[in-house]
Amino acid sequence: LKPSSLFPLSTTTLSSPSLNVFQLFSTRTSLHNQRSLQYPLSNTLAVSRSLSFFVSLSLCLSTSQSTKTCSSGFCSHSFSSMRPIIVEPTKSHTASLIWLHGLGDTGAGWSEELRLLAPHLPHTRLIFPTAPTRPVTLNFGMSMPAWYDILGLTPRDKEDFEGLQSTFSSVKKMIDAEIEKGISPNRIVLGGFSQGGAVTLYTVFSLEYNLAGAVSFSGYLPLADDFKKRLKAPSLNVPILICHGESDPVVPYKWGQLTYSKLNIEGAAVTFKSYTGLQHGACSEEMADLLNFLKKVIP
Repeated sequence: LKPSSLFPLSTTTLSSPSLNVFQLFSTRTSLHNQRSLQYPLSNTLAVSRSLSFFVSLSLCLSTSQSTKTCSSGFCSHSFSSMRPIIVEPTKSHTASLIWLHGLGDTGAGWSEELRLLAPHLPHTRLIFPTAPTRPVTLNFGMSMPAWYDILGLTPRDKEDFEGLQSTFSSVKKMIDAEIEKGISPNRIVLGGFSQGGAVTLYTVFSLEYNLAGAVSFSGYLPLADDFKKRLKAPSLNVPILICHGESDPVVPYKWGQLTYSKLNIEGAAVTFKSYTGLQHGACSEEMADLLNFLKKVIP
């Protein structure tokens, strides 16, 4: 990411609803006591999330995981080696949210937290796919769920264009499947955390049609130097919410700032939200901002 300068960060604040979902989320998450997933990104960087549960290493690295049993109100369909977790709407299905997890996680991970939003989005189908298992160069070639390969963490490191493009095609198929069910693209939101947030930003600006919105938690804009080449001009009108913890040791806060600046310079409809003390994870304030955003773009 090499924009010429940083624009001032957006100070627009969405009202925070006083909903029990956030009180419940707060009891399941801590800003400063984060659980780590033990992936050797480096000696000093541990992938962590401020969530009350974590997916064990043996689960994340397994290539022969069984399908999660569907409970009442849930179903699943094929996307990768693991089937997506799907929370079906309790009212008429008029909107969809597709959420992409981070490196080494699974769709089951984020479904445990975001399903808390379901009662407040009764018309929305929540979809949590799992990335294919593949070797990750940065993690010494260890195989784990990953949307694309990560070759390094510096601006000089090459990015995995082929992997990103392959994932873009897979995510687009999932979006198209929702469209075939009768859901208009302007009623579909794509979002993700970390690597999933990067895929979200890559995808939303590469589609031939506009989505209702896109969300990136602790992510960044991949292949930023080629952004204009793949940009579909109308997609600049898609509302984008970027959220980033100011103390993120994995995807640095500066990357979130530079992503916001790059998109702002290009004229995207982007909002940036930051969270004091938050590391590579999520917090109740961020979840409130997410729900406010969803209620705005898919009311």
